[in-house]
Amino acid sequence: MKKRILFVTGDLEIGGTQWHLVQLLPQLLSRGIVPTVYTVMQKGRLADRLEEAGIEVIEPPFASTMRKWPQPFRRIGVILLSGCKLYGILWRRPDIVHFFLPMAYLMGGLESLFVPLRWRLMSRRSLNLYHFGHPVLAQLERRLHRAMDIIAGNSRAVIDDLRAEGVSNPKIALIYNGVDLTRFESLPERRTMREELGLRDDTFVMIMVANLLPSKGHADFLDALALIKDRLPADWYVLLAGNDYGCGADLGKQAAERGIAERVRFLGARADVPALYKAADIGILSSHQEGFSNSVIEGMAAGLPMIVTRAGGNPEAIIDQDCGVVVPARKPEVLADAILALAGDADQRRRYGVKARERVEAEFSIAACADRYARLYMSLGDDKRRSMAELADMLEASDSDADPKCAGSSGS
Repeated sequence: MKKRILFVTGDLEIGGTQWHLVQLLPQLLSRGIVPTVYTVMQKGRLADRLEEAGIEVIEPPFASTMRKWPQPFRRIGVILLSGCKLYGILWRRPDIVHFFLPMAYLMGGLESLFVPLRWRLMSRRSLNLYHFGHPVLAQLERRLHRAMDIIAGNSRAVIDDLRAEGVSNPKIALIYNGVDLTRFESLPERRTMREELGLRDDTFVMIMVANLLPSKGHADFLDALALIKDRLPADWYVLLAGNDYGCGADLGKQAAERGIAERVRFLGARADVPALYKAADIGILSSHQEGFSNSVIEGMAAGLPMIVTRAGGNPEAIIDQDCGVVVPARKPEVLADAILALAGDADQRRRYGVKARERVEAEFSIAACADRYARLYMSLGDDKRRSMAELADMLEASDSDADPKCAGSSGS
């Protein structure tokens, strides 16, 4: 019997959670699960991909109009218009409701308490640093946890946060993100992509794929480059791909002040990330906080040596000195040393790249990720007490089965 699952999220614009859902949900269709997506804001640019796969995506009334409203009115519109629409959808009584991202969780989770639903799930995909400065909403979220049947985290670091918030082990699931490896097949030649970007074949290219947010540590990356700009190969460039959430102008100014502006390319949001990775020599993620980064495992899938900071799930993806390098967050000088070491060692870059691809194939494919979700969903039956008893063993196994090596790092 097919499971009907309602996924509630913020939107389907380009971002980590959004890409995760776009890759995951078609996989679930082939595993006997019928997903429907409700976006509490507008559908977003990635919605077409799900609809083309036969997955219904629903947005609130007047979604395109609400985007143009001033912020206070937009917030009220979301609560009233989107909330009313979602409440009606919840009364369709799906087998499972699964909430992604804080805004969708707070609004949808509260509304779900007034509907007799079988199963309520929530996925946390970042560390809980967003609680700071919002004590009332943080307390509300903690109270909502009690009403959820299962709470999933995408890294051990996220799971630790959930436990600290009072979520008990029997209802916690660890499900790592997965990457669609088919996206990294039949890509344009490396030289072709470089020509499109105006780069020579022998240019040393670094890439960071992350939305322009303070927490992603772009400023640290630029400071690191400034420290070694005269010791890198003579012809080098940095590609920064991601939506600008207000930091772009400051980062551009910083690059100019450090004397590296002509070496830094701001590419904006891109749908051709696999091809961009193939055109690069090193991938970087200098974030201060993470849940479990899609961009890291995408870089690994492209066979790219990655340098990441020890933040959230980054060191769970990259085994330090085996398939990449792990460095402390907020330490531009250490990041600079790591970049310089790999820049001067093409053989090491190749070794790390091969190991990174092998690790993704073994641990972080979207097929493996979808299998875990499907196993979880299919175990949730009509008999709740029996399901929870069976589920307790499964969830405990999912935590202990994770690769124990991934939690450690010897990075400086």
